[in-house]
Amino acid sequence: MLKLQCLAASLLFLWLPSAFSVPVVTMSASGRYRVVGADTLENTDYTRWAEDMTLQFERFLGIPIPPERRSVIEILLEESGPVSVSCSRNEGVLKRGLTLSRTGTVDYDLIQEGLIRLLLAGMVDRRRREAELPSVIPEIPRWLSVGLARNLDKGQVAMNRKIVEVAGAELGATPASVVMGWEQLPEGWHSRQALCGLLVAWINSVPEALDRVLERVVRQEPVSPEWLALAGVQAESVAGLEIQWKEWRQRQGRAIQDFGGLSLDLIDQVKAELPMEFNTPEPVCVQPREVIAARRKWPVAVANGAALKIERLQVVTMGKAPELVAIANLYGRFYEGVVYGTWTPILKWRLSRAESALEQLETLTRSREAYLDEVERDMSEKRLEQKPGASDGLVPELEKSAIESYIDEAEKRYHKP
Repeated sequence: MLKLQCLAASLLFLWLPSAFSVPVVTMSASGRYRVVGADTLENTDYTRWAEDMTLQFERFLGIPIPPERRSVIEILLEESGPVSVSCSRNEGVLKRGLTLSRTGTVDYDLIQEGLIRLLLAGMVDRRRREAELPSVIPEIPRWLSVGLARNLDKGQVAMNRKIVEVAGAELGATPASVVMGWEQLPEGWHSRQALCGLLVAWINSVPEALDRVLERVVRQEPVSPEWLALAGVQAESVAGLEIQWKEWRQRQGRAIQDFGGLSLDLIDQVKAELPMEFNTPEPVCVQPREVIAARRKWPVAVANGAALKIERLQVVTMGKAPELVAIANLYGRFYEGVVYGTWTPILKWRLSRAESALEQLETLTRSREAYLDEVERDMSEKRLEQKPGASDGLVPELEKSAIESYIDEAEKRYHKP
């Protein structure tokens, strides 16, 4: 009986920590986000993601979004469940929350749009206080938050065009006034999300139009097709708005993007620099995944080699595209941990983060180059079909070498530096 009691007590002791575990709270570097989850490393990854999304959003709008110290955005990581966005008031303070599933399969577009919706709500709340307007729970048009989230980088912009093109003529002919009426965009509705992205890109291509839309939202007044036609894009009527929208979409179907100086050759150059060499006293070369095991065997030699690798990665990416510099920095953080003897689980997490970012960049660059080749083929075929001297007036006739450095005028207008 005593043995059974001891066994029961031992099992209870093992069960208690998981049953009564306290969630881990992690603040982002700017103090803008608070992530609540079960693991510090996972929380930290989400804070960095949220800060990066905020920076991209600021760049697209061309304005800073100061942190709201009294209104922190809370990201709650639950074991399962759908993505949910909450916005309420407590003692006059705007409470914003984004709830995510740690284990379920979640549509990334919904997570990204949820964060942008909360950032917009905070911006509306701050501007209303500055203008001494009454406090409200901000209402954000769904097409606007979805469309803004779909324009944060050029890869998303290209994907918007491609999705709408693949969806066919029926979706491609959707009037702007219909898109502005969409409030339900559940998971999996990528074609509608892409069309919202194109609508926001078009509005942003008209000087100051997006600023006028945001000011309208700040005042919590409806952004109707009639208002957008007259005050937003300055068309004479909704019919004129639809004509402009149709013409712009037709140009976007043939637009050529600037891909920021990225190429698979440049990525291969960076990948060639990732293995680390050191002397033991014989020269040894190991891949990043093998460095952790090698550190246990030759700690001093590996630390010296890692320090040199950090410098080398900085040199090979100097002056290159920002995306390549970011990859080098992630691997640099890994090798920095090797130098300073960082705990092995942290090292593995840093390396996994770097590997994932490199894989995503390589996939995106490959799709961009395929897109460029496709544009070149289409243009070549159309030139062969055209009569001598004929021109469609949309895109100049360019060879591939010129296309790679060509920035379409429409792209310039709605991609602010």
